[in-house]
Amino acid sequence: MKFTFPIAEMVHTLNVLGKVIQKSCPLPIVQNVLITKPDPKEEVYLMTAGSAESMMTIKVNITMVDGTAFKPICIPHGQFLQVLSALPEQPITVEVDDTTREIKVLYDGGEFVFAGFGTDEYPVLKSSHTNLVTVSVPTDILLPCVSNALLASAKKSELRPVLSSVYLDIKDDGITFVGTDGHNLFRYVWEHGVPFITEGKAAGVAVPNIFVSALLSAFDKVSEVKISFDGYCCTVSADNITFIFSTSEQRYPNYSSVIPKEQPYHITLDRDRLKQSLRRVSMMASEVNNLVKLTKQADGLLLEAVDRDFARSANELVPLGEDSNIPDGFTIGMKSSSLMNMLSPIASTNVVIKLIDASHALILTEEGNSALICVVMPMVV
Repeated sequence: MKFTFPIAEMVHTLNVLGKVIQKSCPLPIVQNVLITKPDPKEEVYLMTAGSAESMMTIKVNITMVDGTAFKPICIPHGQFLQVLSALPEQPITVEVDDTTREIKVLYDGGEFVFAGFGTDEYPVLKSSHTNLVTVSVPTDILLPCVSNALLASAKKSELRPVLSSVYLDIKDDGITFVGTDGHNLFRYVWEHGVPFITEGKAAGVAVPNIFVSALLSAFDKVSEVKISFDGYCCTVSADNITFIFSTSEQRYPNYSSVIPKEQPYHITLDRDRLKQSLRRVSMMASEVNNLVKLTKQADGLLLEAVDRDFARSANELVPLGEDSNIPDGFTIGMKSSSLMNMLSPIASTNVVIKLIDASHALILTEEGNSALICVVMPMVV
């Protein structure tokens, strides 16, 4: 059989699908992409990539050549992407030997030849359970919130794998997006209003971190996605893209319990000024604990770092906003990398920091936005 397609579109599709391909999977067939035509009567072609834990399918713009019939084929993802990336945009033809599965990519002046594979062993992940909940979410809410929640989630937690995930707490009127590693926490409450759930009832979905990158890449060009969860697998779909993946089986911790109910003190700081000062001062912090001490002094917040092992130190005063309420001498220790990380989701010009004492969590919020909360646990000074 022979077919053709726009190179740029195919390269983009292969790059997106590459996010779900496991490089070290023991099943070699999943290093391929599967191309199928679900309905013989319709000229609709799908490209699939995945494994036993995830599967993404994207509609591709394929045109058959010379009236040949289409047959499903597995094409090595790495080789296919490498070949197409080396070519400028031009008419090309992919010729597949239906017997040997040999693949030829024919272009102006040359050709690439490599082996394809049959489709019998390719795993197809399907949900066999009834959906517990189905909702539709705008991507301008979903993608930034998931990306920010990823900042706070654990990179890899052996004892509590569920912390290496982004949690979607789906309720009747909206979603609460959560990420935590046990020391830092991101929470954003998006209120859609009732009715929000189109099928089922409230449920929580733990999206493993390893699938977040694929989620962000696949749906960045669409305006809204449908999310369905059956208790085991989550399906995210929109337009011509479907992404299904296994969720974490562990119960997500009660994130609300770590957020202090009352914070008697608060300070307002220029977000960019704080980040720049923190970046400079932390250069002199100990490499062992990355500790930076924050002290209320006069009309500012004094940032200090000391590394006695290398006889170095730094300090810088950041001006406070006029509405700040905190006693002179108030001191709290923070891990500078954690504080810097949790400042990233703050989009407002000023950041509001709420505090209790040196032993309780520090709360970061945006001015006039109670939906967003970032929590950072303190360190002993």
